Amino acid sequence: MARLIKGILIFILVLIVSGGVFYYWFPGLILESAKHALRFWAGLERREVQVDDHHWVYLEGGKGETILFVHGFGAEKDRWGTFLPAFSKSYRLIVPDLPGFGENARIASAKFDIPSQVRRLSKFVEAIGLNRF
Repeated sequence: MARLIKGILIFILVLIVSGGVFYYWFPGLILESAKHALRFWAGLERREVQVDDHHWVYLEGGKGETILFVHGFGAEKDRWGTFLPAFSKSYRLIVPDLPGFGENARIASAKFDIPSQVRRLSKFVEAIGLNRF
């Protein structure tokens, strides 16, 4: 019995060490996999739309009333990842990357202050047909 317990503990230790080594060598792969897993659990699909000069990448999924998740400056759409599975069960979710952040390109000649981003977000909402959120 003691031998079995020792074997199980060694196996668990090897798993933990292997996971740590894998994370050290491939952190991007681990984080990308986690991001895609959260999107999958929330039932979200990656979508794209062109609005004026800006190419928008956003996530959409769920059913019911619509919630528009907007990230802050310096963040991106996948920062909401851990919250999205809980909300997607009862709500339709729209989760965009603001222009200049995340998967959206930053146009050098564009302004990225709050009023400019609000105008862009308003056009984005109109382009994807959101009337109420």
